[in-house]
Amino acid sequence: MPQVQSSLQTVEIDVDGGTSYKNLVCISTSALEGTADTTTEDTDCGSFTSVGNVTYSLTADAICELSPSATQITYGDLLPKFIAKSLVTVRWQNPVVGAVTVGSKYYHQFKAYITSLTLNKPSASGYVSFSVTLESDGAIDVTP
Repeated sequence: MPQVQSSLQTVEIDVDGGTSYKNLVCISTSALEGTADTTTEDTDCGSFTSVGNVTYSLTADAICELSPSATQITYGDLLPKFIAKSLVTVRWQNPVVGAVTVGSKYYHQFKAYITSLTLNKPSASGYVSFSVTLESDGAIDVTP
């Protein structure tokens, strides 16, 4: 079975309503974390645990591209949405690998708020980068 090379994995974000996805450009690291809160109550009959709603958090570090292509999204595209507290749409799915088609093995799509956007200036020999965190709002679609 083929494995997914990190360089093939894209993070797609749409700032225009869910139909114009663009790849986050020049990613150095990214992570998609799903969580669900739990509540446990101990009684005379034993312990009872309930599970809350599933939420997702996407974090990524990327180079700040000043001239992204029409299929790329970067800091300058995300900043107005962050300031306006607007929802964006995030999509994370498996890429094409051999005979495996895009989105057929894993697929996540959700509306999210940008909850953190940080511009990073390294030493004189590095490139300006940024860090972004997006938190899901509502349902997570796992069907491509």
